[in-house]
Amino acid sequence: MAKRVRTLQDLTALIEELVAEEWDHIKVANGKRIATKFKLDLTSRVKLQAFDHWPPLSPLYVQQKAKRGLDPRTLIARMEYLKSIRVRSTRDQKGDQTYTVGVPQYAKHYSGLTFMQLAAIHEYGTRDRRVPARPHWRPTIRKFQALQPRFEREMQDRIVRRVGTKLRAALGSDH
Repeated sequence: MAKRVRTLQDLTALIEELVAEEWDHIKVANGKRIATKFKLDLTSRVKLQAFDHWPPLSPLYVQQKAKRGLDPRTLIARMEYLKSIRVRSTRDQKGDQTYTVGVPQYAKHYSGLTFMQLAAIHEYGTRDRRVPARPHWRPTIRKFQALQPRFEREMQDRIVRRVGTKLRAALGSDH
C-alpha cells in the first residue's frame, strides 16, 4: 500500500522510519554473520596450522600423541577444544541482541581443565614455559578489526538497498 507523501518532512519521516526498521534487522543479521565468519576463520586456521611463529610440539608430546592415536597437529589432539568454540547469542546492557565467539566458561576438557583455562594456556602459554604461547585468538581478532571498515560498508550498503526497495514500495510505482 502506497503512503501519501506530501511534503519533504513526510518523506524524511518515512525514510527515518524505514532506516530504523532495517537497522535493527541488519545489525542482528550482520553480527551473526561476522561472528560465524570469525569462528570459521579461527577454527580453519588452527586446523591448517596457519598461524605464524607457533613453536613446534615437544618430541615427547609428539610421541605420546602418536601412541594414543591423537591428531598430530597443534591444539587439535581430540578436536574437543575446536568443537568447544561457539557463536553465542547474548544481550548487551541495552537489551540488544549481540553475538560473541568463545569457549564455554565452565565446561571441562578431558584434561580436567575448563575450556576457558585451556584457551588461556594455549593463547599465552604457562608461566613456567612448559607450554609455549600459541596465539590464535589475538591474531584472528586483529584480522577482523582490520576488516571492520569493510563490514561497516557492507552493512550500510545493505541498509541502503533494503530501504530503497521499501521506499519505492511505500511510495508506489509512480515515484
